[in-house]
Amino acid sequence: MALNFSGSVFSNQTNTSEEAEELYAQLLAFARVAMVPTSFIGLVGNILNLIILNRAAVKDLSVSVYLTGLAIGDLLYCLDIFRWYLEWSGILPQHYNYDMYCKTMNFIGYFSTGLSHWMIFCVSLERMIMVTFPFKAKSLCTVPKARAVVCFFALTMASCVSINFVFVTQIHGVDDTWICWTRNEDTLGNLLFNIFRLIFELPPVVFVLVLNFVTIVFFFRSRAKSTLASSSMKVSHRTTDYERKLTVTLTATGLVFVILELPYLIMLLLTHLYGNGPKLIAVSNICKLLSGIDHACNFFIYILGAPLMRREFTAMMRKICPKRQDEATSPPVAKLSQASPSRPSPSSDGQENDSTDMTLYSITPIP
Repeated sequence: MALNFSGSVFSNQTNTSEEAEELYAQLLAFARVAMVPTSFIGLVGNILNLIILNRAAVKDLSVSVYLTGLAIGDLLYCLDIFRWYLEWSGILPQHYNYDMYCKTMNFIGYFSTGLSHWMIFCVSLERMIMVTFPFKAKSLCTVPKARAVVCFFALTMASCVSINFVFVTQIHGVDDTWICWTRNEDTLGNLLFNIFRLIFELPPVVFVLVLNFVTIVFFFRSRAKSTLASSSMKVSHRTTDYERKLTVTLTATGLVFVILELPYLIMLLLTHLYGNGPKLIAVSNICKLLSGIDHACNFFIYILGAPLMRREFTAMMRKICPKRQDEATSPPVAKLSQASPSRPSPSSDGQENDSTDMTLYSITPIP
């Protein structure tokens, strides 16, 4: 009886482990497939961000410079996760120079991640300055300074990740189905990548969380003071409403960044400490998908929260589709003119009188 009981327990444990492995395999497959629409949505959204942020009404703002750098980093990141899917699915041919190919792909991946993280930090820092030190913001938050900061972080990221080409040798395991989920022949490569994560990827997440907390506290304090103060000028109302919506939008962008990026960084640390088991691999890929969603969703946050971005996007779409817009908004002028019984009377010198009834041709402005 004891032997039968122990055998049944062993079989139950075996079935449970098989079910768990099947669940992890399903999660892994879902994460891989879901990265395809995520990458495409991110590519389209970030291209639209780059177009809108370089329009005349937006490009003269210092925050547009940081958001442009963020869009470039997010665009490269979305390309990178699409490359991940191509490697996992075996679509890419298996005859690469693995060392140089994987070094280049890892350079793009680490560069885009570091650039995006620090651009979010710059956006949060500038918004905190705008809210807490509004009088100093005019001198601190300028377009030339923003461009210098973006160039500094871009060159720093590129220089640090370039070490990958010198000290790291990439190899491709025979039993590995991923081309660039590679092993390193030396411990120096792993050490450099972990240092990069600890210095360039994790600190911006913590800084953005702290900066957004400070911004929210001062934002609600200033809002309470503004409601108590008497305000009679309509321009000040418009300016306050614009700044309020912009602050809410950028703060939401920072909080979404923290919520979606922190799990992936935690899973990277756990996989480094405990190895790549089936459970950790499945969960880490789900977290990688969340990170991809973070890099793909900024366009929708801007459009929903920022009136200026929404207005510029609408104006851009009207230029792309002018015929539909004209047909939808223009009144039937020809029909009205034919239905009009009055004709312009000629003047004494034989020329038509200029006092034509223009009410038939007037277009009521759309509010």
